[in-house]
Amino acid sequence: MRRVLIVMSQTGGGHRSAALALARAFDYLYDNHVRVEIVDIFRNGRRTVWEKLTDLYGPITVHSPALWAVIWHVFRQKAGFEAVVRAASPALLPKVRGLLAEARPDLVVSVHPLANPLLVRARPQVNPRLPMAVVYTDLVVVHPGWRYPGFQLYTAASKPAWEEFVRHGLPPDRVILTGLPVDIRFALSRPSPARARENLGLDPELFTLLVVGGAEGVGKIGRVVRVARQACPDAQILVVCGRNRALYRRLAAQADPLMRVYGFVENIWELMAAADVILTKAGPMTIGEGLAAGKPLIFISYIPGHEEGNAAYVVEAGAGRMGLKPRDLRTELERLRADPAYRAEMTGRAAELGRPAAALEVVRMLGSGFLGLGPE
Repeated sequence: MRRVLIVMSQTGGGHRSAALALARAFDYLYDNHVRVEIVDIFRNGRRTVWEKLTDLYGPITVHSPALWAVIWHVFRQKAGFEAVVRAASPALLPKVRGLLAEARPDLVVSVHPLANPLLVRARPQVNPRLPMAVVYTDLVVVHPGWRYPGFQLYTAASKPAWEEFVRHGLPPDRVILTGLPVDIRFALSRPSPARARENLGLDPELFTLLVVGGAEGVGKIGRVVRVARQACPDAQILVVCGRNRALYRRLAAQADPLMRVYGFVENIWELMAAADVILTKAGPMTIGEGLAAGKPLIFISYIPGHEEGNAAYVVEAGAGRMGLKPRDLRTELERLRADPAYRAEMTGRAAELGRPAAALEVVRMLGSGFLGLGPE
């Protein structure tokens, strides 16, 4: 039985989603040959002040995005990032070494950039030959942590990301363009919109919008829902509030008969299959899921820093539109509702960009390349 350790952190929902997608892919492809353990590297054992700082990601991005932009741009610079790594290493490295020694993995897979320098520095004292891979969970911007040297394999979600990895000195043959590792059910279960709506207890014939604010429920979701209802008065509107319980309670109390309000969901693939159009913040994993579902995307917000380039990438490819301002959002929704040809063109562009089987592709590479496993 091979042991795989997937290292993530609960900063946002994308890293967790990617870790779960990879774990499901390992189970699907190598059920009887691989045991997968997912570890939140910053919630493992007694926590130091450095680990507690990661708890601030959600509150800062929700309540003070301008502050997050400053933090991000400091971390985006190699010098700033390395200074933080040096300061945090004395407290965190012993814990990471202990984690590796206890887990005794045959392969380590990291889906979080802040974990990468710690893993590389901890490996020599535990198992110098331990193979490690980075599975990138952003879309176009490559943080210094993502491209930290010392891993045997790096995945890239887009051509611009692949180019940035290589431009910063990583060997091209170690950086593989795979797309984002979304839930394998995007590849294995592809119901029609009508069938997906029926499965969810919705009217299969009604135009359906899905509003997603990410794991933290970021963005002016209440305003977005009001504009969506004005633009499409007869549409079904599904709203995912993530971990934002206050938003969930407020919208649930205001919901009309054609609206469904959800908290943090585990079946986003099914909700996206039911939708005609997805209104979302520009989080990379949500974008990857929307593209994997082949749906037009309207961007209603983004977190300054790592999400700024995501929307531009999708819009330039013709798979999405900007809807940051209420007037622009309403205009796009009215056109998408009234013009099936326009909607079909965006749907086609989204399907071209989408990689629904990315997690399966990544796991096959890891299984054959590092674990000696062939196809089942």
